[in-house]
Amino acid sequence: LKFTAKDILKKGSKTEVEIPANTIYGAPTAASKTDKKGKVTPSKVKVTVTTAGKSKAVYEIALTVDPLPAWAVGEFSGLASTPEGRLGSASMSVTAAGKVSGKVIVNGTNCTFTASSYDITSKTVGETNLVAVVTGKLGKGAVTGGITVVASGASGSLAGADMTLFRNVWKDKGAEPVPADAQGLYTVKLGAGERGTGYLSLTVDKKGAVKVAGKAPDGTTLSGAATLVPAVDPEGAAYYFADVFCAPSAYKGGYVAGTVNFL
Repeated sequence: LKFTAKDILKKGSKTEVEIPANTIYGAPTAASKTDKKGKVTPSKVKVTVTTAGKSKAVYEIALTVDPLPAWAVGEFSGLASTPEGRLGSASMSVTAAGKVSGKVIVNGTNCTFTASSYDITSKTVGETNLVAVVTGKLGKGAVTGGITVVASGASGSLAGADMTLFRNVWKDKGAEPVPADAQGLYTVKLGAGERGTGYLSLTVDKKGAVKVAGKAPDGTTLSGAATLVPAVDPEGAAYYFADVFCAPSAYKGGYVAGTVNFL
């Protein structure tokens, strides 16, 4: 908190400082207290203000740190693309304390990123989004970008790479596992004709992890990973999908990427 002279009332008035009505998001820490029922109560924080005349005054304010909403915490994964149309994969982890870390792989180049705080934005009335300004490492250089987490998943951009990420709801604390009839091995056919026929094998486990392996139509070995995402179609029927990215074993600038629906 930063105070200026205009924040301090004139001599002879009550000793108080007017603080803008901001809410800090993060894990409850020493700045706030949580009772046995999980209710967060504010802590008294002392702030010392030194005026231009070197006189000091101590003010006591109530500071509350609210936990992040459940939809903003967890593991996220999905596809990334550049303005040039190159595709890759992206993954991100958000802790209850608001710490963000992740990796973007586009065109064979890795970029890792981190952040330690969120800001709050609202696109429409009643919809709250959390925005983290992340700092990424690309080789010896640094890049920055914004990650926006919304209730249905996550989307944002980093160093010009557009991303659509989805949270792995199957890893939430107390979450039910993937239904037994959705677990197991699936096969997707790739290509046909003179180039030969390729395939992808997708193995879904009970935690929603999708392991991908196969061969491109030219015989190149493929591998990748994705997350099983629950969804509902326009007619109200439930299904699952996964945004799949596969890189060839011997990287030649090619890829296999797209959305696989599990009906």
